[in-house]
Amino acid sequence: MDKRDNVYSAAKISLTPNNVIIKKYKIPYQLGEKRSNLNNLKKIKPENFEKRQDNLYRTQSIIKGIIDANLTPHSKFLTLTTSDTVLDEQVFRKRLSAFFKAMKRENFNIRYLYVLERQKKRGAKEGNEGSIHAHIVIFNNEYIPFEIINKHWRGNTDIHILDGLKYDNKEQINDVASYVCKYITKDNLNDFNKRFFCCSKGLSRPYQFNLPVYKIDDNTYIADKSEQIYSDYNLIVSNLNFYRTDILLAPLAFDNSKIQKTIIKYGRFKQDG
Repeated sequence: MDKRDNVYSAAKISLTPNNVIIKKYKIPYQLGEKRSNLNNLKKIKPENFEKRQDNLYRTQSIIKGIIDANLTPHSKFLTLTTSDTVLDEQVFRKRLSAFFKAMKRENFNIRYLYVLERQKKRGAKEGNEGSIHAHIVIFNNEYIPFEIINKHWRGNTDIHILDGLKYDNKEQINDVASYVCKYITKDNLNDFNKRFFCCSKGLSRPYQFNLPVYKIDDNTYIADKSEQIYSDYNLIVSNLNFYRTDILLAPLAFDNSKIQKTIIKYGRFKQDG
């Protein structure tokens, strides 16, 4: 058998300018096998908790990676809420699109990522499923007057983070991406048929690579530590401060009779000096 046909991934590493996410798999998966496509998320049945939780973690990882790869000193995190009740997803998206076009006419070509959410408390008072609002990160590395944002958004604008600081108490936020991901819950997955997050064109993505291992039998995998990729990996790890670890348990993507345990470690590059 050709060695290339027998290569599996023991871990996936995602690199951004400031942060690293390392996912280590209990059961390596064969490279080249088709993975789930988050662009086509379907409604997840409430009883299928493991699949829903897996999708939640993977979606959070994707969003976290995009945010980490595009943050600038002047990035902003806002919540845009409508004054009237908007229950239709497409109506809300059209309003967002009109807002971005209006900002472009003001010479601000907004680079963004937004997450949709329903206002459950408002819905309980109004007797509906909850008006839609958006949590949005603006990546533009420039000063944008909030008078202009408020001028073109028909509703309320709540500021959470401005220039890396919490808006209400000026507290430094060292991990903006994790802060934003707190707003991503299982309800987001259940409430929207299409992707509940969207980002503008041209945003950077994390650089990703796999740690290869080679299958001997169903229970044995070996790594060729002489490969350059392992030297690169060890160099990266030696320059990280790990600040968070998650453990994900879910049915194995290609064999539902087995449980895949994934250890997800979040690291930040050490600062010089």
